[in-house]
Amino acid sequence: MATSGGWIGGSEGKAVFFEKKQKTFGTAVADSPTDAYPGNKSFLVVFFKKELLALLAFIVGLKAEAKLLRPLGVRVFIGGGDARGAALAADRALDAGASALISFGLAGGLSPALAAGDIVVPANVLLHGRRIPTNASISAALGGATCDALLAGDAVVASVAGKAERWAGTRAEAVDLESGAVASAAGRAVVPYGVLRAVCDPADRALPPAAVAALDRSGGIGVLRLIGSILLRPGQIGSLVQLSGDAAKARRALLQRVETLGATNALGSLSIY
Repeated sequence: MATSGGWIGGSEGKAVFFEKKQKTFGTAVADSPTDAYPGNKSFLVVFFKKELLALLAFIVGLKAEAKLLRPLGVRVFIGGGDARGAALAADRALDAGASALISFGLAGGLSPALAAGDIVVPANVLLHGRRIPTNASISAALGGATCDALLAGDAVVASVAGKAERWAGTRAEAVDLESGAVASAAGRAVVPYGVLRAVCDPADRALPPAAVAALDRSGGIGVLRLIGSILLRPGQIGSLVQLSGDAAKARRALLQRVETLGATNALGSLSIY
């Protein structure tokens, strides 16, 4: 809906100043339309600070990851821990009016330099050999890019040898199963996206079978599957205990970053277009 000029309040707190020429001038963030309009002759898309978070959607794999985002009060969509679920979650977010997507949660380390609990904000997502850049403004708001690339995995990379092979072949510093689907959905919808992850299992750490078997489609942990896997392979208990400690480090790192984002209003003052 456009007019010859004037403010029209959009959904989710978005306001647009339309002019006849309909040429994009730029973006701004303001508390009110009168504060934002600079007198340009094209049009300006403005997001009010207090309502910008309503335009963002976080895509996570696990319910435990979703809980970490509570301090921000943002919309969260749970995919269940794989690419297909993440794609469906991203589509639900876009259908609900999201104007930007953020892939959030745990990741596996591929670079030997990354330790459990290290934050990963990649400049690119590597999907089937194609580099898909993340939005620079979103990455900056998330704390700044920490690495060049995150690999979009087709399946869990559980072995140390598998991680080493992918590191040698791609030089992507970390891997997850959701960010590629989020990047693809954002590309189809022509909306910006970013990634905020923390390393759970470093490159020198193999994932025990129960860690993979226990995940369910709703993003929870299937206790019976976990117990069943342990009974079949009791030798993995030590690895599970170690993984639990690493996962706790990753969750603490993510929660600290989330709390910082909330305290600084980094996402609430984000200009994304």
